[in-house]
Amino acid sequence: QFVSEFGASVYSSFESMSSTLSEENWGVHGLIKDASNCTLIFENANECKGPNVMAKRNYACDSHIEAYFGQETNLDESGREVFQRQLYQCMISQMLWMKGTIESIRGSNAFGSLIWQLNEQWPTGGWGLVEYGSQFGEDGQVLGGRWKPLMDLLRRSHYRDIFATCGKGGACYAKNDGINNFVGTVRVEYWELSGAISVVCEQHVNLDANGGIQYFTVNVERAGLNRTVLALTALDEVGNEVTAKKNIVMWTVPKYLRCLSKDASVLIESIKYENGTAIELTLKVEKTVLYVHLTCEAQGRFEDNSFAMAAGSSKVSEIMGVW
Repeated sequence: QFVSEFGASVYSSFESMSSTLSEENWGVHGLIKDASNCTLIFENANECKGPNVMAKRNYACDSHIEAYFGQETNLDESGREVFQRQLYQCMISQMLWMKGTIESIRGSNAFGSLIWQLNEQWPTGGWGLVEYGSQFGEDGQVLGGRWKPLMDLLRRSHYRDIFATCGKGGACYAKNDGINNFVGTVRVEYWELSGAISVVCEQHVNLDANGGIQYFTVNVERAGLNRTVLALTALDEVGNEVTAKKNIVMWTVPKYLRCLSKDASVLIESIKYENGTAIELTLKVEKTVLYVHLTCEAQGRFEDNSFAMAAGSSKVSEIMGVW
């Protein structure tokens, strides 16, 4: 089968969206004292009567946020930090929903999939993997558009030729959708969110080109569903990573996770400059963090984004500029 035009609606970053909104509307529900009577027309399309600009934007994110992050986030609140949190959770929710869908597709007898859609047509919500950004000089926008978390996931692992993941009960698979045979190893790490890391297994794989797949299982008897994640990396015969970075597998949705420290933080340990322009960040964490998403107003994008970092680790992310 070929899976065509699947996707999930999503908002854009605070930097992109806030530039077109008055501060009183910095919230996914906008200025709630201005009620808008909305009628569902088709799927995400609403017909709204009233002055609330956010209601007119059609692609609400309420169900995404509540499904993955619960109801602790007040979607009626507004303000800079509130709006940033709401939009971050919206984009991560879209990524996680699509992550599971793509893993199901790639584990089946499918020879391709097509996501709707690549880029946004305006600086608001839609179906895009990349934010709006058509030219220099537009407030809040980046030339070519900032990448949303899902786009980073596709580049890092889920749309790579060699891919591996695990699911319920420790059932795993590795797949090769490239044009060359692949011989290597899938390393499966067990991350306790409290900090400990161990290698569950290093599975040898021999994958034919054009859809070769190999199934295997890992022992997850000691995996607390809300206290651990798995981290998978595919390596070639000489040990080079071929999935770019680790594929993080959560056993449950973020709202049920436990043991992640609420005071965890990401430290920018150093910034490398070239001709007065930042080109590289070195990040460090003391405690495990999941889905760190970097964003800024500068032109360009981060080489890797929306990533996880194990306790005590460091990471370098290059700033891919358009200068």
